[in-house]
Amino acid sequence: MKLKSALKRKGHLIKECDFFQKKLNEYNSVPKEDAKTRSYDPRESLSNWLQKVDELIELKYQIQRANIPIFKKIVRMAELKGVVKSLAALDCYAGSGRNNGEYYRRDSTYESVISVKERDQLIKKLEKEIATIQDEVDDFNLTTQIVL
Repeated sequence: MKLKSALKRKGHLIKECDFFQKKLNEYNSVPKEDAKTRSYDPRESLSNWLQKVDELIELKYQIQRANIPIFKKIVRMAELKGVVKSLAALDCYAGSGRNNGEYYRRDSTYESVISVKERDQLIKKLEKEIATIQDEVDDFNLTTQIVL
């Protein structure tokens, strides 16, 4: 199975786990008069859930093993996404007074060390690097085989 397919399978298994766990929680304890009309058997839901969890554990393990050659890139991409998110929220206001619903002083003039333009250029640069890494990861996922 190619890594790309394994990642899709992982998402599917997660949904299946959630489904069986939800059915277990929903139908395990019901009023006694409704016990015979349960739509799902809690023991069967539990058994199916645990089976899917075992499959998910093995699949995640194999995905992690396969990702070793590009793991540093994956970590870098994740961290850069966090940096971009934080930079996008960076206050770069410069000028006299402000009224944005927050505390402000009308008699103050604000300055920022990092300008909006500088921040936006950095974000653009990081997003370009993220896209490059994502392309490399996608290529890796398309060509890498895992054994289950």
